[in-house]
Amino acid sequence: MEIPPPENNKEGERGEITPTLRTLKTDAEESIKSGKTTVVSVAAEAERLRTGVPDLSTPTNGEGGRRIAMISGIVLLLAVSISAAVYFFVVSPGKTTPPKVAQTATSFFVAERERRIDTGSRTGRNIIDAVNHERAAVNMTVGGIENIIFTKTAGTETQSLSAEGLFKALSINAPSALVRNLNPEFMFGFYAGSSVEPFLILKIPSYEQAYASMLYWEKTMAADLKFLAPTRPPVDEEGAVFGRNFSDEILKNKDIRVLKDAAGQSILLYSFTDEKTLIITSTEETFAEILRRLGTPRIVR
Repeated sequence: MEIPPPENNKEGERGEITPTLRTLKTDAEESIKSGKTTVVSVAAEAERLRTGVPDLSTPTNGEGGRRIAMISGIVLLLAVSISAAVYFFVVSPGKTTPPKVAQTATSFFVAERERRIDTGSRTGRNIIDAVNHERAAVNMTVGGIENIIFTKTAGTETQSLSAEGLFKALSINAPSALVRNLNPEFMFGFYAGSSVEPFLILKIPSYEQAYASMLYWEKTMAADLKFLAPTRPPVDEEGAVFGRNFSDEILKNKDIRVLKDAAGQSILLYSFTDEKTLIITSTEETFAEILRRLGTPRIVR
């Protein structure tokens, strides 16, 4: 019995040779034909295999997975640390208002005594009453000066009043052009001479404007500054006294404007001792002492 020889596929005969060896090229061609991948994906995969970069798009096990987890943890920790630093050093300080620093009380020369009057809960009339009470309580040797510091307390914070703040607190009806241009620093107090007399020292930035405002204010100044009037009653009735006019005089080589009663006694006077300083008081004796002290340099120990 003869065994028929095996049939061979020859070139040109019908049928195709079925490849027995699979390659990346053939797999890629089949995947592209079947629609499972694209040419771009195949090119990217080939580049990854050539460079040896791991495929991070698929989960990995072993050492590579632990390394990726470690890197992710470090990145997360850094992000949390930076966020915390930004909050505590940038965002958080902006939410709290820094405490305000109280203004320093002003004294243009050394006074023998110092008292404080708080204006926070008082009206203008009450503050003037407190000033008059303090004046009546002054008990110093002749020649002494008591400095009064006006403060305003709001909650736990106490601040010294500015010159403009004092005029507003006492409801002093001075020309607005004068009040707005006062420097914040001022000094108010009492001089214990032959009688206890008040004084007010103001600092001004512009002599010309302040002088013009004072001249305009003379018509009502005595009525507006009643707390600076002397303790002795005027000879005339109040209306007659306030109707009198200021006049020019020279005292201690300084030009002064003075208001006097019918008996020739001073009721109120003021003077620009220099282009930055204005003194308002009630007697020539008080003015002379204030002028002397302003001209005495402080001794720094």
